[in-house]
Amino acid sequence: MALIKSIEILTILIIIVVAANSALDAGHDLIVGSRLAGDKCIYKENIVKAGKWFQIVEVTKKIKTTRDEKVTQIIAKDHALDGTGAFAKVIEGGPMYYNVTMNFKSQRSYGIDFTLEVYAR
Repeated sequence: MALIKSIEILTILIIIVVAANSALDAGHDLIVGSRLAGDKCIYKENIVKAGKWFQIVEVTKKIKTTRDEKVTQIIAKDHALDGTGAFAKVIEGGPMYYNVTMNFKSQRSYGIDFTLEVYAR
């Protein structure tokens, strides 16, 4: 009986530790589409905008490809891993289109710090 209680307590502690560790990596990354061999990075930029007190800040980026290339993958990597990072979303175009428009929206009083990569073929 004591062994079963010890195993139950140990299991609960392991669950708590795993949950705490996964909460530390609370970035808001966005990956849309997939890459294949031969795809090339047509756009890479660090999207950075400072936060404003009690305000939400936004950045919109439009990326166009050449006429013979279509977007295959979009990677928006959030550098704020403490849960205060902004949110990225595709608002127009995207994979299998000739362009993509991205919107980055911060949380109130925080800024935006992303790396945006667009791949095409």
